[in-house]
Amino acid sequence: MGQKHLQLAQRVQIETLLKEGHNLSYIANTLGYSKAAITKEIQRATNHATMGRTVSTRISRRMYKALEGQSLADQKQRLKKKHRQSLRRKRRN
Repeated sequence: MGQKHLQLAQRVQIETLLKEGHNLSYIANTLGYSKAAITKEIQRATNHATMGRTVSTRISRRMYKALEGQSLADQKQRLKKKHRQSLRRKRRN
């Protein structure tokens, strides 16, 4: 398998391949990730777009937007960094 986190270019590739009608197994093999990782990426981004409502995988594939997925990943990374910094400050005190 590839690196740990998806990059924007890989998310754009997922979006493009989905629009071209490729299945999740093909996309996973093309990018070097597991099918589960691709499915989770699509579900996570579309779950946010639907404001938490659960939608089928078939619908979420049509709704997936690479920039939305990247925005969520960046936001999560910032929150983790902020949390780590606050823990460090608490340890010093």
